[in-house]
Amino acid sequence: MGPAHGLPVLPASGCSVGGDQDTIRLMLKDTDPTRVVSKAPLIVSFAARDAQFAVPRTAGAAS
Repeated sequence: MGPAHGLPVLPASGCSVGGDQDTIRLMLKDTDPTRVVSKAPLIVSFAARDAQFAVPRTAGAAS
């Protein structure tokens, strides 16, 4: 899906989280088809991942 279906697409340039000095850059790739949950208002469900992005496990997290 994507612009032809009137749905948003992932930006080819990736996206970022954080401020100007501590930016975390993500290069997301679609992993599942986009699904329309609601048309009014438009709510979509999608799955994406960045295979190169990793963070350390948090302390006290359950296995």
